[in-house]
Amino acid sequence: MAGFGWGFGKPAAEVEIRVDRDVVRPGDTVRATVRLTLRRDLVEPEISVALLHVDRYGSGGDARTDEWAVDGHYAFDGVALRAGVPVERTVDLVVPSSTTNPGRDGSEDDADDADDAPVSDDPDDYTWLIDESERWGPPTSRGKQVSSSWEVQVLVPGRGRAKVDARAEVTVLAVAGPMPDEPETPRGSTRCAISFEDLPATSVPAGAAISGRVRVTALEEITARAIRVDLVRVESERLGGDTLEFETVDSAEVSGALTLGRRDSRDLPFTLAVPPDAPPSVDSENAVLTWRLRGVVDVPRREDDVADRRIVVHSPE
Repeated sequence: MAGFGWGFGKPAAEVEIRVDRDVVRPGDTVRATVRLTLRRDLVEPEISVALLHVDRYGSGGDARTDEWAVDGHYAFDGVALRAGVPVERTVDLVVPSSTTNPGRDGSEDDADDADDAPVSDDPDDYTWLIDESERWGPPTSRGKQVSSSWEVQVLVPGRGRAKVDARAEVTVLAVAGPMPDEPETPRGSTRCAISFEDLPATSVPAGAAISGRVRVTALEEITARAIRVDLVRVESERLGGDTLEFETVDSAEVSGALTLGRRDSRDLPFTLAVPPDAPPSVDSENAVLTWRLRGVVDVPRREDDVADRRIVVHSPE
């Protein structure tokens, strides 16, 4: 139970939030029971209980938070509340089944694709404040610079900073899905082509291993000191693509020194471990947490040949 302020900072209410389960999947319903004890009478309370998605990205003075409601109710509507008298209400809050922005298709006209119609056409319904385009959110994930979380919020309006804002966190699991069918992104030199073959058809859970083959094809004769495959986590801002965090979590040397003539190829098997505490992949409104396989051809005294392939990590099974 938590106390919060009202008026000029004096505690106005005690709020307790209980949920029927604190781990859910997209599309599930969270049943929240709210126990409220006010310190002053409210004749027409506009007290809302909502399910919020919360994005946090950056750190220190550059840290930012974005949040939006995906479902909600005016739980005590039409009830005069007396000071010191506890009251309880139970509401059902639906977790959206969509984990990515339904209005984003990768075009420059994404904003025009969004459905800005309110969920309800009744201004007295809380969901009148929610657009259809806002009923989505990525799963719970906590990187070092990018995080995605879900919270049940009880909001009692107040003056200035004195409003009651009580919250209880709920974990939304990242469920298995298809592995992205995307081409590799070359980086560095282009003396050879690097691609990944025989990858899993579906996303991999945290704590599992990912196996496949890296194919290296020389576009000119090269002598490599070694070839390796890295598993990297990249956290970045969506606007501008600025990288906030980059970490190599596992690496496998798949070949020692070798020379490849022009158009020669090598298919090299690899296995990498996804850490058990790996945060699931996140594609949110303003920040992205991605996992990548990185093939590296280490060439002495010259720029390495590098290519990335995006993969998806979901919650542990």
